[in-house]
Amino acid sequence: MGFDVYGLKPHNPKKIVKPEIDWASEPTEEEKEKFFADLETYEEEVPGHYFRNNVWWWRPLWDYVIENTTCLTDQQKDEGMSNSGATISEEASIELALQLHKLIDNGHTKQHEESHMIEFNLAQEQNEKLEESRKELHVKVVEATGDDGIAPVNYPEPYKQQWDDLWAQKSWAGSYPFSEKNVLQFALFCYQSGGFEIW
Repeated sequence: MGFDVYGLKPHNPKKIVKPEIDWASEPTEEEKEKFFADLETYEEEVPGHYFRNNVWWWRPLWDYVIENTTCLTDQQKDEGMSNSGATISEEASIELALQLHKLIDNGHTKQHEESHMIEFNLAQEQNEKLEESRKELHVKVVEATGDDGIAPVNYPEPYKQQWDDLWAQKSWAGSYPFSEKNVLQFALFCYQSGGFEIW
């Protein structure tokens, strides 16, 4: 799952034509490769056309936008956390870009990255230890049941409760990274997008 952000009127002074491909014609691998290479070039030349993050990257990015910028309505902030087609006007998207660039320029974004990633890395370490404990528990269950393919949902007690207790300790902070570079790329998109929609 991810968030696809589309520019409404992307800045394209060179009038570069977006490549297209007829998927119904069952294109060859060579044609597919050429299409994707051309599309990548187009998106580099027209950065306001499209921006994408998977859910793990988008949520910390949008949280940062919500907490540190002032140009979006409460409804836009809420809708930005879903794939519901939130629309941001050209005026608001330019202002958003300017505010994000200011945060980047004064070092706020980098500082936020550093503090965020400390928590992220600690959570990942914790989750790795929990994963090892779950693997050890699985070995015990296989020994007790003789079932190599048994899934945790079918663990007999007391193993099922032990699994549930380990899973409950998972830190989701270890799933959501944040980077200044991602904010910069989004700010560039916002500035060049002519307004955008979030899907």
